[in-house]
Amino acid sequence: MTTFKLPEQKPVPTESIDSWCRELTDLTGLAFAAWDESLRFWMPVGFSTMLTGLVVGSDPLRAMMREHVKQAFASGCPQQATLGDGLRLVAAPVFRRSRPVFVVAAAVLGAAGATDSAEAWLAEHGGCTQEEARRRLRGERPVDDDALAAITRLLTQFGGERIKRIDAEEEVVSVGAKLSESYEEITLYQRIASKIRVSQPSEAFFQALCSEMLEFLEIEGLAALFRDSHEHGDEPRVVTVGDVSLDAEALLRLYHHFERDLMDGREAIIANDCRAGDDFSAVVPGVNNMVLVPMRQGNKLYGILAAFNKLDQGEFFSTDVKLVSSVTGTIAVFVENSHLYDNLHQLMLGTVRALVSSIDAKDQYTCGHSERVAWISRRIAERMGLDGEFVERVYLAGLLHDIGKIGIPEAILLKNGRLEPQEYDVMKRHPLIGAKILAGVRELEDVIPGVLHHHERLDGRGYPKGLGGEGVPLEGRIIGLADSLDAMTSHRVYRPAMPREKVENEIVRCTGTQFDVRCVDALMDIGLTEVLDSVPTQSGELPLSPRAGLQWKGLP
Repeated sequence: MTTFKLPEQKPVPTESIDSWCRELTDLTGLAFAAWDESLRFWMPVGFSTMLTGLVVGSDPLRAMMREHVKQAFASGCPQQATLGDGLRLVAAPVFRRSRPVFVVAAAVLGAAGATDSAEAWLAEHGGCTQEEARRRLRGERPVDDDALAAITRLLTQFGGERIKRIDAEEEVVSVGAKLSESYEEITLYQRIASKIRVSQPSEAFFQALCSEMLEFLEIEGLAALFRDSHEHGDEPRVVTVGDVSLDAEALLRLYHHFERDLMDGREAIIANDCRAGDDFSAVVPGVNNMVLVPMRQGNKLYGILAAFNKLDQGEFFSTDVKLVSSVTGTIAVFVENSHLYDNLHQLMLGTVRALVSSIDAKDQYTCGHSERVAWISRRIAERMGLDGEFVERVYLAGLLHDIGKIGIPEAILLKNGRLEPQEYDVMKRHPLIGAKILAGVRELEDVIPGVLHHHERLDGRGYPKGLGGEGVPLEGRIIGLADSLDAMTSHRVYRPAMPREKVENEIVRCTGTQFDVRCVDALMDIGLTEVLDSVPTQSGELPLSPRAGLQWKGLP
């Protein structure tokens, strides 16, 4: 992707600059060019036939515009100036984090009646014929002082809003990437832990271990060489998965060749060109590259994991070693502690809660809202008799239902009062943004329906898809009811909490149009008072999920 460079700032894609200039043209009828701090300019294709295109295409006229652009950068203020007879110029800086990062500028025709003098001036100073100048001015509308002042204000506001949108989109992508990266390691832990049984043969465990790691590491083959602590023997046992070119005898020679180094505390051995060094080529013939990581607990070496040949002729990096080490370092713990799976599940949910807390931290009036919605959603799902896996999914979706608000500007999110229609349209994007964040996390994909559709209604008047009836996923209907219940019973800056009797009447009134009757029946069967009084409101131990032994700190 080509980029419009902004020194010491993240680059703004030229697609965004192009779009902004075109939108400004649609709003004002003027052609705009964008200038960066190096005084390079960008103009959309097709604008060269307009008045601004003539100016930036002429060396002397472009130099005049450049001087005013420099002044806009230096002062941080919009500039209006006379370009020549009958011609005006407007240049406005666009700010990013309190600093001007580029300037949008346009040449405009002055008040009505100035066309003839403008044609003559352009022909004299712009290096074109009067006929060419007349052709360029033909589509230009005169702009008086009041209109020019209004356009100047629009430029600054318009560009600033677009920069905020880019920053918000970048934050959404960054959060999704970080969550995906962290979750990869947690998911690998979970998958391996779920396959461990104390009574299962060691080969079965290591077969499952290697199969899972083969997918994560993107390699041709993986081997585990280990000594079973329950059995006695001089030679390690061997398990291989994928395409491992070495036979068991060659793998044992590899083990013994590096055993002492790994026993003495070496964290890993990386060899990205095994064919080049005699030390490796003699031990692992036919192997391009490899990583050896010890399975060690304290001073005891249980064995090694050996990964061979990165796919697509790639190389091994420290990130690969970190991923493998994170598993090998816990294998001894797997053997000694059958409860690690619960700890890992807690870590995963703790990561989710930390992400949710990033939303709550922005607004004191909604702090704890996601946890309460998750709690109420789980109570409703359990009373509906849904299976444990679905209840767990609804709970996680409840925790994450507002994660898309990361991408909503704080000026809207924290507004002290009701939102204007345009602001409400922006706010309504948060389910789509939340779904986008979670889409890159494979293990959280099944909670997306609850996140995406918790503002849908049975009558089809909800958002973002306008689904109706049974077309609204059940988890969306459950979370939508829980979300509305918490919103009505919570204090907001623009209104106090509603009395419970009024809340109950409102839920009954909206049953069948906004709320699903089965969800409402389950809620009423528990009892509104019972549900609300059971929601933790003080610091304490709050179970994150139905899984045994999982506790976390409750609401602040």
